[in-house]
Amino acid sequence: MDLKFNLEEVLVDSISERCLRLRKEKGLKQSDIASSGPSYIEGKKWQSGNFISRELLNCYCISLNVSETEIIFGNDKEIEKLIYCLFVKMFHTYTVKDIFSSENELSSEFGEKFYITLQKSIIELASCFAQFNKDRYEFIKSNDPKFSNKFFETENFYKLWLILKDSLISSFKNFIEIDRLFENFEYRNLNQFIRKWIELEVINNIFTRAQNKLGTNKLFKIGYMVNDLINNFLDTDLPLSFQETVPLRLYKDEEIKFSFSLDSSDDVNLNFLIEKRSLEKEIMKIVKTTGFDNVPKEMIEKLENEYYTTILRLEKKDKYIEGKIDTILNNALLLSNQNLYSNDAITILASPTFCCPDNKSLEEIDQLMDDNLDILLGDSVKIPGMTSNNSQILNELQKKVNQDVQNSIDTLVRLQNYLLSLLEYDEFKMLLK
Repeated sequence: MDLKFNLEEVLVDSISERCLRLRKEKGLKQSDIASSGPSYIEGKKWQSGNFISRELLNCYCISLNVSETEIIFGNDKEIEKLIYCLFVKMFHTYTVKDIFSSENELSSEFGEKFYITLQKSIIELASCFAQFNKDRYEFIKSNDPKFSNKFFETENFYKLWLILKDSLISSFKNFIEIDRLFENFEYRNLNQFIRKWIELEVINNIFTRAQNKLGTNKLFKIGYMVNDLINNFLDTDLPLSFQETVPLRLYKDEEIKFSFSLDSSDDVNLNFLIEKRSLEKEIMKIVKTTGFDNVPKEMIEKLENEYYTTILRLEKKDKYIEGKIDTILNNALLLSNQNLYSNDAITILASPTFCCPDNKSLEEIDQLMDDNLDILLGDSVKIPGMTSNNSQILNELQKKVNQDVQNSIDTLVRLQNYLLSLLEYDEFKMLLK
């Protein structure tokens, strides 16, 4: 579809028919209007250039007692029809993916920048409708060079027209006066006039004001929410991969635990417990700073003999294993809503994260189980290069996010469409008041 606004061509038929009708209603002949020119005007003989001169326009206005606006654009009803046609024309800019690189030749006098700006403004405005955002996203991802016109056939398009109609018509009439269109009127400048009105008033004023107004309306916020989900959270351009595992680095610093045991005959008081705890802290400090081997032997013996406490040594761990991507993500989702320190935390965990070949010994399997528990319950596992060369797990995460986002989009689209269907038409007309 040609996207250019050629109002000069569009208005020829309506001006010719209007001049002919109004002249006959007055019972006048063409010669009563002017000695030359009316036959050209009423015969629709224009091809290009200045269809009706300033002088001939004055002759019609004086003879028929009507304004220049009515001769060129018609009465209120005809102006409304004209603005609606221009509104539809403006919205046709969204039917191409990228207006700059589309197959349409936009080498008109208006220049490509005008149409690029208009397309951007139209898409931002229509984004208040969740259904529009979803349909356009599917179009962008398709191989179709042009978007279907189904938005024009929906109730949402008519509702958007109702929201903007009064502002567009009022602005158009005022701009005729502001721009002093008829002071030095030249028909061949009508296209330039329309472009100026769309650029200065429609895009920069009416559409911007409508976006700000609708953006604060809870019903239309749903549309902008869907647009945000699509643009910022939905990512389907992911590389194809059959990788099921990622390398995990499993490590722990050297740790110790204290096991306290005493007979009922042992005398334990508050000072005893304070001294015991103080000695444990000293030992733990040495372990963390220089390692368990540097803990003085006498401190260990004192803890065992005087405070009935033995030390359980957990050795440092640092190794790499293969982890299942799917299970890691499932565990992350499960544990995100669980208390890791509750007694039943382990019961909600998914299947083991590790891969276990058939030829593993019982000792090796036991070690893998131990590693798996560390992975699930602690911060002792890391994925090297997760945001760079080992990004497969993030891609798989995005696939899960995509499913949730798509479900949310579908729900929001249905919700907004239903709520919009409950709104009376008169309420749409009042949204910009």
